Amino acid sequence: MTNRRDRRRAAAVEDLLRSVSEQQLTVAIAMILAHRRRQAEGLSEDAMVVVSGSDVRPAEFLATATVRQLRLLKAIAMELEVDPVAVH
Repeated sequence: MTNRRDRRRAAAVEDLLRSVSEQQLTVAIAMILAHRRRQAEGLSEDAMVVVSGSDVRPAEFLATATVRQLRLLKAIAMELEVDPVAVH
């Protein structure tokens, strides 16, 4: 069972990395981290939360995400129109 799960997860990571740019991935992860922070702090969904560049660690995020989370991350990233100059 674990082997199948590992293969599905690895395939989801590979699909994500092929489908979106590095900038899209970084911004999508930052959005998810901001959402998590709002939830943890009991803030409203429209509350402004700043996520610094050092908080966004794609390799770590991808290593711990579930297949469902990876699919959601891909969907978010694909909806983004990222200006490469605006991403630090």
